[in-house]
Amino acid sequence: MTVSIDFSDTIANWLPLTRPRARELEDTRVQLHWAAQLVSAVGTTLCEPRGDYSHTNLEWSAAQQGLSSQASDTTPSLRALLRFPDVSIELLRDQGGDAESSLVTIALEGRRFAEVMEQLGAAAAEALGRPALKLERPSHDLPASRVDPSGAAEPFGGWKDHALVELTRWFANGDRALRELRRQDPRASEVRCWPHHFDIASLVVIEGEDGPEGEVTRSLGVGMTPGDGSYADAYWYVTPWPYPASPELPPLAGGGIWHKEGWVGAVLTSTALRDPQPQRFAEFMRSALAACEAMVG
Repeated sequence: MTVSIDFSDTIANWLPLTRPRARELEDTRVQLHWAAQLVSAVGTTLCEPRGDYSHTNLEWSAAQQGLSSQASDTTPSLRALLRFPDVSIELLRDQGGDAESSLVTIALEGRRFAEVMEQLGAAAAEALGRPALKLERPSHDLPASRVDPSGAAEPFGGWKDHALVELTRWFANGDRALRELRRQDPRASEVRCWPHHFDIASLVVIEGEDGPEGEVTRSLGVGMTPGDGSYADAYWYVTPWPYPASPELPPLAGGGIWHKEGWVGAVLTSTALRDPQPQRFAEFMRSALAACEAMVG
């Protein structure tokens, strides 16, 4: 059953993208990717481990313009937030209901990864009364960066203001579109950012085995990544699972192309996105969803 998504909310609230060259975003993007590991450390360390590693994932906050960790399985409950516009990390304590109090805010400019992790961990330890607590970041291979604590271990900083604005808009548009997908298609999972890939995504389950731990056998991965090893540009994607055996792939609307090397999926890159941006995005996404579901249906 193909569900047709109109993306009317995404179109109406689209944040225009200036689409600078990928190299103008790369250093800022990679630094934010590394900073997200600091935020993910709260869920990684203080949540009950889950087999799918979802305790490590993050959620985009439209109100706070940043990525939030999972709330910890502790009393009090804690979560960390990476704000994109000022590149700061805040540790928040649950006060009951929707209320939270700020325990510490750390501006990353001029600070080293290990130093920020230590300060964040010290604030969490004090809040929980656990002086021996040490936060651990998720163990993923990340893109090379000068801020890597196992490498050059240089301080964060030197990012470009226009890059921060552009990346904020990519995440905000991606989150809004995926939430709209989830509202209209009950098969779609919660929208989350995965710290190892730094993409924001949802999984549309076409078929899965019964039970809470049942394996997903047919699905569509739908998401946005701000750039990675496949494309330097930011891009949206829809990937069918299992990958189709046939090399015949239907045409895509909105400027989309098929990626075939290493994985198979419909892709719309920043370079290919044309005006009017939201309408072209919606055309691509509708055609990609229909094409990929037909492959696994």
